[in-house]
Amino acid sequence: MRSEERHAKRVSRSSGPAKATNAASQSERPSNNPWLDMMLLAAESQTVIALRMMKLAAGGVSATDEIRRMTTEKVTAAAEAGVKLMTGGSPDSVVKDYRRKVRSNIRRLSK
Repeated sequence: MRSEERHAKRVSRSSGPAKATNAASQSERPSNNPWLDMMLLAAESQTVIALRMMKLAAGGVSATDEIRRMTTEKVTAAAEAGVKLMTGGSPDSVVKDYRRKVRSNIRRLSK
């Protein structure tokens, strides 16, 4: 048996049933790579910025509410990050917390 055939059999056995995944579910998987987490945070943050800009451009009461929410979230998140770091938390744990909050905003703003 050739090596390509062995590899194909190994891959077909290990792949199991096909599962449909999307980018959001893939980015929510826990990572042990702090650089990857920071990169994903940057990409996910850009999504929130775009969604918020669309909401603000639409104007109205919902835009005003979003501005209040955004500024409150930013101040609170910065304070929480500072406390976490001062009490011995790792920078990676701060990034993971930010990612969780950013993904929550993506879900909320995408409705």
